Amino acid sequence: MSQISEPQTSESQSPNDTGDNTELLKIVVVVLGVMLVIGFIVVIGTIIIRLSGLPSSSETVESSIALPEGTIIQHVDVDERTVSFMTGEPGAELLLVYDAKSGALLRRISVSRQSP
Repeated sequence: MSQISEPQTSESQSPNDTGDNTELLKIVVVVLGVMLVIGFIVVIGTIIIRLSGLPSSSETVESSIALPEGTIIQHVDVDERTVSFMTGEPGAELLLVYDAKSGALLRRISVSRQSP
């Protein structure tokens, strides 16, 4: 009769001990989870920005502004809502403020300089 021997395992390594592979797997899972959350936030943010109707910085917004005939423009200031023109000759200057989208005149301000 032959004897059947059991497979021998070393005492330093048990069958349940996977060593560094478990730690590496935990790190990979955490990194991928963080990347998934960041990607989800970026997608939701992009959808919100596009649905809000705000023009992006690459879009061109066209509008037409009719200045009084013979106006001499000295300075122009543009922001998101208004376009301002400093017009006229020194001493008889006029500040015209227009709506950037509609082109409607919002304010007409006479500018005079005081003598020192």
